[in-house]
Amino acid sequence: MMIQLLCLVLQLMACEAKRFCGSGCNVLQDPASGMCHVSCVSGNLTDAPSCQPPSNSSSSCGPFITADGALYPNRCVTLDRDAECREEVPRCICSANFIGPFCSLNREHMGTVGTMLGGNGNNEDLITKLLGEISKSKNSGSAPFIAPMPSILSAFTEGQVEQFGYDIEDMLISATYEEKLLHLREDFKKMTSPSLGNCYTFNHFNSSLIRRIRRVGQSSGLRIETDSHPNDYVPWSENVGVAVYVQSVGMGITSESRRFSVVPGGVERIILKKSSFNRAGRCVRNKKDAQSFYVAGNYSVEGCLRACHQDMVYRTCACMDAAYEKKAGVAGCSFDKLPCVSSVSEERGDPSTWRECHCPPPCEEELFEYMMSRSTYLNGSTRTREERKSRVMIYFESLEMSISHETYKMPFAQLIGQVGGAGGLLLGITASFIVEVALLCIILGGCLSKYLNAT
Repeated sequence: MMIQLLCLVLQLMACEAKRFCGSGCNVLQDPASGMCHVSCVSGNLTDAPSCQPPSNSSSSCGPFITADGALYPNRCVTLDRDAECREEVPRCICSANFIGPFCSLNREHMGTVGTMLGGNGNNEDLITKLLGEISKSKNSGSAPFIAPMPSILSAFTEGQVEQFGYDIEDMLISATYEEKLLHLREDFKKMTSPSLGNCYTFNHFNSSLIRRIRRVGQSSGLRIETDSHPNDYVPWSENVGVAVYVQSVGMGITSESRRFSVVPGGVERIILKKSSFNRAGRCVRNKKDAQSFYVAGNYSVEGCLRACHQDMVYRTCACMDAAYEKKAGVAGCSFDKLPCVSSVSEERGDPSTWRECHCPPPCEEELFEYMMSRSTYLNGSTRTREERKSRVMIYFESLEMSISHETYKMPFAQLIGQVGGAGGLLLGITASFIVEVALLCIILGGCLSKYLNAT
């Protein structure tokens, strides 16, 4: 949604340039340097400033040219036509409907965005903070910009958030299993995550058909071709691609789950080896037995620890962290409550160290060992879908698997038997038995004394 708003603003700015330039000026861009300049076509200008190369310095009220080549009398009027520019601070005097250093923020739009961020009378402060996070992400990567997105999206319904993401036809070009073509909408189940967006799962535990492994090798596994749409990313983003998660059937995924990044124009081979672990003793057989658990699918320690975190956030902030799965009926924390959410992690640390958080391991667990290789088969261009697609192959090289099974060193029946035998022995020692043993010792002592005296 933010990208759509940005495109809308740029389109309005480009249209606004016609008001000042008319047909008397051409705004040109040098393809080599990327620099913009203005050239005169004729001397007849329609309400346009002088056809001189504009200065983009913020300390001048001279002509200003935007990044897309639109020319304005000064920077203050790029959006606010009624703004005034002066050679002193503050430079821009905005009209009633605009605010900001260069009159670039519409008050009505800010009210809508501020309400979405959870503001109550402090919308300007919240939007300024959000813009600051975006500005930081330009210098330090996209993480500061991505981190608050779940809290922003918490103001929308799940259906609206789902519409913001890609459809499966946008992400997957084709998919095959055992060299047979799959139907994308039938064989992949959609899941909308607050932090991951739209995810599509093959062999989902709620699917009507679960495919089993019958053969090994590349021809027997899952092959998919993906389109990561690199041209849709913000310009300063360093990471572009599709995230692939490999889990056993029945397990849900979270942002902490192990994943593989598939880059545009690459071929990824993920070779799997399966292992199984059965535990004895203190463990969890069903997620209903867990202290708290909100992730879809089977129980996991990670999901239990995240539920502990969510419960603590709810007790502290009266909402749950919007970046993770929440309890049904509980609202996610909006952007204005992010400081409260952050304070929980800063003050308490990792949930695994909390005394009130009890998350035993699952009694039955399937694990995968991975061996991954990557190669590039394209020329790096992303102009067409054919040029920016990626291929992923996931398969087993062997049907062998390791099984670990915990057993008690002494079975319970044997323990009861030994305790019963020892107990029976102790119960057989009565007072009369003790007296008889004492008399026997006295008689034997007397006989031994007489024998020694006789000799």
